[in-house]
Formats: sequence, C-alpha cells, structure tokens
Amino acid sequence: MLFSWQNGSTHVLPENFKFPNTKLSEMIELWLLGNKEKNISPLYAMSSKDFGRHGRTQRNRYSEFKFLMDEVEKIVRIKNCWKGEDEKWNLKLVVKLLDSVRDAFMFGQHRSVDRTMQHTWRTIYKKIRARKLVDASS
Repeated sequence: MLFSWQNGSTHVLPENFKFPNTKLSEMIELWLLGNKEKNISPLYAMSSKDFGRHGRTQRNRYSEFKFLMDEVEKIVRIKNCWKGEDEKWNLKLVVKLLDSVRDAFMFGQHRSVDRTMQHTWRTIYKKIRARKLVDASS
C-alpha cells in the first residue's frame, strides 16, 4: 500500500507516521508483517525518504530499530529460526522468532524473560548499545 502526501509524492508510510513506543514483540511484528488495519506495509520495506513531518526524529528511530533488528536477526539465524529464502513472513513465523529471542535480551540482576518482553524496543536498543560500547572498550 502506498500513501499520497500533500506534495503529491507517494510513500510506504503515511505522512504523519511516528515509530510507536511499544514493546519489542509488537515492533518486530510491525517490522516484519506491517499493520493491515492501518494499511501499513512491513516496516523493513521502507527507506529514509518515507518519513514525513517528523523526518529527522523518525529517521533516527528507523536507524535505531534497524540496528536492533540486525541484532535480532543474528540471534535468530544462529538458532535456525529465521524464515527460509522461499518463505514469506507470517504470524506463525514471527511467533517462532519471538520465542527464539526471548532470553537474549535480559539485562541486569533481575533476569526475567517476562519482564524483558515488557520493555519498550527503545529501552532494549539503548541497553544493547551500552553493552556494545562496554564490550568495545574492554
């Protein structure tokens, strides 16, 4: 689905799209499947030119989430839970992916899978970036 903007151009996202501040599981679903109710295509299909009114901030969010999804993909591929080359993403495959990464993003002293999956995607992103900075300086 394409959206027409006020300037007449067409884009994958509506002109006023903002990355939701939601749980990682919901963002992974939005990234891989989109949102049929809102006619949003899977977010992996977008590019930086598909951001409108909130351009710079949303381009930054896109970059952050793409980094996070690259980390998710690495983990899922190691566990052989990434879709096959001839498969399309569907809810069953996304659930399998989520099950395979649940324990990978636990941080701190209280390592609870249930609590980890309640964190927003940006919280997990920031913790991974901080961990990578610490690892790089070691």
